[in-house]
Amino acid sequence: DFGVGWSASALDEPVGIPGVPHVAAGIDAVAAIPQPVIAAIRGRAHSVALELALACDVRVTDEDATFAMGDTSLGRVPLAGGTQRLPRAIGRAQALRLVLLGEEIDAAEALRLGLVSRAVRADELDAAAMAIADAIASRGPIATRLAKEAVHRGVEMPLDQALRYELDLTVLLQSTADRAEGVRAFAEKRPPRFIGR
Repeated sequence: DFGVGWSASALDEPVGIPGVPHVAAGIDAVAAIPQPVIAAIRGRAHSVALELALACDVRVTDEDATFAMGDTSLGRVPLAGGTQRLPRAIGRAQALRLVLLGEEIDAAEALRLGLVSRAVRADELDAAAMAIADAIASRGPIATRLAKEAVHRGVEMPLDQALRYELDLTVLLQSTADRAEGVRAFAEKRPPRFIGR
């Protein structure tokens, strides 16, 4: 399993509760990684494990996986970003369905909702995740980081501000050696050799 959520003892006073902010901070730290983060989800991704997956940029899953945010059935609110990242991933109505009802959905439904970007056979999961990682790694690292930043920050802005932000990042990228290499490689019909500068 990717993760089945919190154990009862992990949330018991006095031992468990002090650790909760650290878990949330750890998940926030994953979301803040400037490079794209890929989650390969095998089996169940429930509660805090789903919150961890939501902090990742690309989610690929096996076809037998299930997803749930059942915290309210335990009298709790998701506490590591679930109420905020889930609606941004699948929309408010579907997020409320999962959070308020605690419904478990399968991989096909997760794919249909946009919770995951790809569902593959279990024996293909690792290779599929690595293929995505390799494809991302073949692109310009600075452009990739800035594109990730533009998507994540831009979705929080009004469209006109987000478009200006995107343009600002594009202008910033113009002075890099990688951008020049990308243009040269395109003109010369060869793969680019990016250096991260």
